[in-house]
Amino acid sequence: MNRHEKLSSSGLGSSGFSNAGRKAPPPPGYENAAAAAGNPDISGMVLRALSNPLFHDRMNEQNCSPRAEGAAEGTLARELEDHIFNAMFEGRSIDIAGELSQLSADKCARFAVIQSVMQRLSDCWNCDSMHFVQISIAATRLQTALRRIGQETTPPTNGVAPAILVCHCEGEKHMFPVAMIEEIFRARGWHTEIACTDSASDFRGMLERSGAIAICLSWSDEALANPVARLVEAARTAIGGRNILFLAGGAATQHRVNWLVRKGVDKVCHDAYLGVKLAESFAFDAVCNSASTGTGSSVAGTHAPA
Repeated sequence: MNRHEKLSSSGLGSSGFSNAGRKAPPPPGYENAAAAAGNPDISGMVLRALSNPLFHDRMNEQNCSPRAEGAAEGTLARELEDHIFNAMFEGRSIDIAGELSQLSADKCARFAVIQSVMQRLSDCWNCDSMHFVQISIAATRLQTALRRIGQETTPPTNGVAPAILVCHCEGEKHMFPVAMIEEIFRARGWHTEIACTDSASDFRGMLERSGAIAICLSWSDEALANPVARLVEAARTAIGGRNILFLAGGAATQHRVNWLVRKGVDKVCHDAYLGVKLAESFAFDAVCNSASTGTGSSVAGTHAPA
């Protein structure tokens, strides 16, 4: 069975990332929630970016796709997705991480279900079937589940475990994407550290202390272009001539791809799983290049190709 077939049989393929025909009315008591909430920090654009429709296509191409084997486990994945989504929609209490423990020991498979639930919540937001209060509560609960799953022991990886800095600028309120990025990298065996600074010296210190070979910026709020510009400049200054990959992703980045590249970002990604694919390819190439020279030196060396 190839990866595409595995993904489809798991219930986490393209059919698992839409909400067509499921636009139920909001529960009682939420009719005036949007007005009561004032100016919501979460926009439809941000929610769409939290679980980009291209997500399943990216997962088809790499090893961090769900590895649910057989129709029974695929059915369970979809049932869990529906169960969690319905609980989020109706505001019912549910132990998300506990429910997902039935599915697989593979964290990426469980994260994929969370990603799918977020996509469906996004669809509800976009068609006005859910309001800000519901979305805020649901996002918080999903992020809590992410962190709880992430606290589970990750099996040791073969070879050297690389490190990455996951960063966001001052004022960024959308922390679900940051959490998702960090936990996916951790599930893949990477060492991670969260950075929020626009100081080149701070970045330099974190890079040296962690030995990170990559930086990943999460940017969701378009109004934060100036703080992001300062962060990117500081990170690029800290990188200098070393071989460190600089990635960026998030809702706001999709409208600023060329701008970010001009500022010094190497790659702008549609979703976290594409970022993982690029980072792991970069790490593999760096290790191979180091081995071919016979130096066994650090992979830090030159600016990563744009």
